[in-house]
Amino acid sequence: MTKNEYHSFFAVSGSHSRPKSFNNDRTSLSHPLQINSVQPSPTSGHIEITFCPGKVDRHSAGGGWNRDLTVDVEAIRAWGASVIVTLLEQDEFDLLQVRGLPDACRTA
Repeated sequence: MTKNEYHSFFAVSGSHSRPKSFNNDRTSLSHPLQINSVQPSPTSGHIEITFCPGKVDRHSAGGGWNRDLTVDVEAIRAWGASVIVTLLEQDEFDLLQVRGLPDACRTA
C-alpha cells in the first residue's frame, strides 16, 4: 500500500483499520523510562531494572517503540546509577537500533 493509498483508505475506514506499522509509536516522552528496584538483601545495594533505553522497534507486539537514547540515558543518570549493565546480545544492539548505547552511557 502506497502512502497515498493509505491516506485514502484511512479516511474512509477510520483509525481502527490503520495498519500496525502506522500506529503511534511509544516514545521517551509519551512513556518515560520506568526504573524498578530490587534489593537482594537488607545490607546490599539496589539493582535497578528497566527496558532497553533508546530502543526502536516498530513491530513490537504491544505497539511500536521509537525512544530517544539521549533522553533515556539522562533519566538513568538523573536516577543516580553508578554502573550500567546491559543484558543485550550483540545482534540486539542492531535489532533495537541502540548501537550508540555504550557511548551514550559513557558520556552521560
